[in-house]
Amino acid sequence: MNQPIISRSLIPALLATGVLVASGCGGDATKQETTTPKKLTQKQVVRRGAKAPTTRAKLAPAPAPAAKPTPVAKPAAPAPAPVADPFAKRAPPKAEVAEAIALVRRGRYLDAIRKAKAALKKSEKYTPAMEILARAYYHLGKSEFANGICDTAITLNPNSGKCFNLRGFIWLKRKNNPEAIKAFKKATEIESSLGAAWLNLSAQYLEVKNFPAALPAARKAVDLMGSRAEAYLNLGAALRGTKKLNEALAAFNKALKLRANYPAALFNLGILYLDADSFPGMDRMGQLSKAEGYFNKYKAALSRVTKDDPANTYLEAVAKERTREERRLKRSARKKAARPGAKHGKQQRRPKT
Repeated sequence: MNQPIISRSLIPALLATGVLVASGCGGDATKQETTTPKKLTQKQVVRRGAKAPTTRAKLAPAPAPAAKPTPVAKPAAPAPAPVADPFAKRAPPKAEVAEAIALVRRGRYLDAIRKAKAALKKSEKYTPAMEILARAYYHLGKSEFANGICDTAITLNPNSGKCFNLRGFIWLKRKNNPEAIKAFKKATEIESSLGAAWLNLSAQYLEVKNFPAALPAARKAVDLMGSRAEAYLNLGAALRGTKKLNEALAAFNKALKLRANYPAALFNLGILYLDADSFPGMDRMGQLSKAEGYFNKYKAALSRVTKDDPANTYLEAVAKERTREERRLKRSARKKAARPGAKHGKQQRRPKT
């Protein structure tokens, strides 16, 4: 794909400044002016008391040195005019991009690629077409090619949040979670209204058990994607990690309302009841029963359950803990039965004299 043409700025030519030339004095500058008074007789001198006159020369001011002519700068050659973009006056191919997005959502990635390329033929620098083109190639397993398309799109538009969001997935394919978090975070910083980036950022924080960081990201995802069950699922997990059990329960139930029999929400409800040290208004046996019920609902919601499904492990843990809890309750009951009046007898004991 052609790289963007960057036109150089025109450098204005320097204008030659005029030289001010001082005007000279009229006449001969070296000629001395003299005054010749009338001759007086000796008698007149004596009678009048006049002094003998003297001749005084008046020097004309020296002429200013002739100024050297200032060389006039040659005008700079005009810079080449920028190459006009033949696509600039065309309307952006929004309809083609919208069709490509719909095709990607239906899993028709090759058709989406053709539609995105048709959009780029109309406007070769239209970054939304590049974004959906990269997304389609990513789904076809060509992540490196998708990353190259994103590089071009980001060069043209550094605020392409969708490309940074896609880069997060590419880093995940490379098993590099720290870089994935950076990419998702960058997407949220430059395009704060991109709900998918907030959702993915919260998921990665949950993956590394950074629950305090996951919680605000999950809340932002819910604000932007309130109709998505996944947003409430991540919010519930973040709330559970920060020990806000009742709020977590409400978030998971909201996810189930948005998507009936949502397996991930059922599984997380099982974890919520199993892991809580003490759930408000419920004893341990009640928690274990709730956990067991949700794990079984999770398995029923799946079309196929593998032998290594984590729900099987958790169900075994529930059964073992139930056995331990039953034994503990029996021991506690036997101790109480062994000393039925211990407390009463202690109260009736007489003080020593």
